[in-house]
Amino acid sequence: MYKFILVVVLVVSLITLGAYLFLQSGTPNEDVLQGTVRYNERIALLPGSFLKVELRDQSTSKESPITLATYEYTTTGENIPLPFSLSYNPRDISRKGSYVLYAELSVGGVVRFTTDTPVPVLTSARPPEGVDVLLIAISEETDETKQVATASQLQNTAWIWNETKQGEDTLVPASDKFVLSFAENSVMSRTDCNGLSGTYIVAENNLTFSPFASTLMFCEESQEAEYVGALARATSFVRENQSLILNLEGGGTMLFTETIYGVVPELTTSSPEATSTAQPSATSTEAGEVEPTL
Repeated sequence: MYKFILVVVLVVSLITLGAYLFLQSGTPNEDVLQGTVRYNERIALLPGSFLKVELRDQSTSKESPITLATYEYTTTGENIPLPFSLSYNPRDISRKGSYVLYAELSVGGVVRFTTDTPVPVLTSARPPEGVDVLLIAISEETDETKQVATASQLQNTAWIWNETKQGEDTLVPASDKFVLSFAENSVMSRTDCNGLSGTYIVAENNLTFSPFASTLMFCEESQEAEYVGALARATSFVRENQSLILNLEGGGTMLFTETIYGVVPELTTSSPEATSTAQPSATSTEAGEVEPTL
C-alpha cells in the first residue's frame, strides 16, 4: 500500500512538472522596446500619418533580414517626436545575434520618411532604456513618390487657419474667422478684423504671395498682424487631403483645414480714421482700401 501511494505521488508530481514546463514553453514572456521616432526637417506632421517600426533580425543576412515584431500607429494631430512601444518575444533573441530597428513614416499612403541606416538594438540581448530613431526625408523621386505642388491644387479652394508653429511656439487663432480662399490667380482672406486680397505664384513646390490689399478696420486684440506676417513668409506648400501646410521662411509652418469654397471675403470700405494693420508697406487709396506699395 505504501509503495502504491508513493507511485501515485510520483506520477502526480511528474504530471504537474510537465504541465508547468509546457505552459512555460507555450506562453512566452514579453519584453518591450521603447523609444521615439523623429526627423530634423521643419515640416509639420499631418493627422492620419502612418508610423511603422520593425524589429529585424539580420544575423544571417543584412540584405534580407527577418522581421520579428512590428509596431504601427496612425497619428491624430500630434507632431514629432512620436513615441513607440514595440513588444517582442525574448526567446527570439540570441546573444550572438544582430538586431536592428527599421522605421518609416507614410503621409497620404506614400512613404515620406525612413531610416537611412537601421538602428542597432539588443546588443546585450536586453532592451535598452530608450531608443532614438532618426528618419530622413526620401529625396529620390520616382513615379510613385513624385508629387509636385501645382497651382491647380489651390484653385477654387478655401481653408480655415488652424495654427502657426515656430520652433517650440504655437499660435492658435482665437476664432475660426480666418479663411484663406484661392481663385485662379488671386487670393482673398477674411480675418478676425479685415478682408484681404492679393495674388499668388506657384512654381513647382514654391509659393509666394503678393503684398495684400486690406480694408481699414481697427480691432483690439486682433491676431491679424501675426496671421498676415506669417503668410508673407510662405515659401512652399503641401496639400494632403483636407489639410494644407504652408512652410515658412526661417522655419515654421501654418496649418489649414479645408472648408467650403464659394463665398469669397469682401473688401469693404472703412472710416477715414481707420488704419491698415495688414501690410506695413501699404498706402491708402481714395476708395478707402489699401493699395500695396511696390
